[in-house]
Amino acid sequence: MKTIYISIIISTFFSFTAFSNNDWKSKYSNIEIKYGDNWSLIPLQIDNNEKTIVGIIDNSDKSSIVIKLTADVPKEQLSDSTYLEAIKHQMLNQHSSNKILNSEKIQFKGKTYYSVSILMHTKHGQLIQKLYLNRDGKKIKSIQISFPSLDKTKPPIEIPAKITKVLQSLVI
Repeated sequence: MKTIYISIIISTFFSFTAFSNNDWKSKYSNIEIKYGDNWSLIPLQIDNNEKTIVGIIDNSDKSSIVIKLTADVPKEQLSDSTYLEAIKHQMLNQHSSNKILNSEKIQFKGKTYYSVSILMHTKHGQLIQKLYLNRDGKKIKSIQISFPSLDKTKPPIEIPAKITKVLQSLVI
């Protein structure tokens, strides 16, 4: 019985101390992100009635998470597949060695998102960029996740634990 109480106390302690006091909450949309001391806000945030854009970065390895909520056009005017192809084309054209690693539909926070994983070559080195995208014809929700890829032969697609921890706290 003592073990159960100790476990509850320990898990309660860690759940309250996991992110310190670092959080950001939109004044205009239902977006909130909590992050640990090793992360910092990317200096430019936009938060108004039209759009919300916020990002955090871990400067130790340039891992980042950028959340965007922007206006969408009706799906009758622009299909999901056409929109996704345009995004992929844009990402691939940034560097001739960029390549798509994976593209699929996923469940995230109770909604269906399109997920695209791309091996990116940037000024910070080789990165994996994962994009989660949800469109409803009125708003586009996107989560752009970047993290270093040290293995040039078989880049990882799995999101590192430190990013997963932040994503679990995300309200979107």
